[in-house]
Amino acid sequence: MATDGDQRTALVVFDLGGTTIHDDGTINRIFVEVAREYKLEADLEEVQSFQGRTKKELFHVLGTRRHETWPEAADSLAEEANEEFERRLLVEFAEKPIEVVDGTAETMQYLRDQDIQVAITTGFWRAILDVILESTGLGELLDSSVATDEVAKPKPAPYMIFRAMEECEIISVRQVVSVGDTPLDCVAGCNAGAGSVIGVLSGTHARSQLERVPHNFILDSSARVRELFETGRIR
Repeated sequence: MATDGDQRTALVVFDLGGTTIHDDGTINRIFVEVAREYKLEADLEEVQSFQGRTKKELFHVLGTRRHETWPEAADSLAEEANEEFERRLLVEFAEKPIEVVDGTAETMQYLRDQDIQVAITTGFWRAILDVILESTGLGELLDSSVATDEVAKPKPAPYMIFRAMEECEIISVRQVVSVGDTPLDCVAGCNAGAGSVIGVLSGTHARSQLERVPHNFILDSSARVRELFETGRIR
């Protein structure tokens, strides 16, 4: 167990979609399809603006827009639409090959070889996270994995990072490195007080978007996190 007196990195927390696995647009496509079936108007640009948050939140926003004066109807509609979205996404990931971002698994193994623990946090719920970890074999490289339905609030709240710290018995937030592809990932890392916050460009957000939020590094992909340790820029 790492102690507060040792400030070397003890845990690296990776986001999942767009950071650890490729985001080919499937998630947003299914969301838009479901939204339209429930007569909730949403285009891909609006969905992308929510990237990093739960899709349930966005369904609620769309439901409220449709039923401005009837919040109960908005809540019910959002719940129904989200359940259908989750069902379809679970089927999609169970049947479709999932690609890990090149070099990321090797970087995770490198970190473990340096006695640094590795965790994944995600806006997915536990059922879909388990499917992904089993399909990709990433579960064997992790000391912790945290899904959005296991904490009180999703990103940008820091709770998933704190949960990973608890599971890995890390005391000091300064010993944590946070890695993600969205502005919300970076903000969550900052809210957690992480020692280093890294944005990566392997997801749907451009460098200019990540540069608008607090961060320490912006890398092409999570595979290059290894270089920061090898060159001593993170210790």
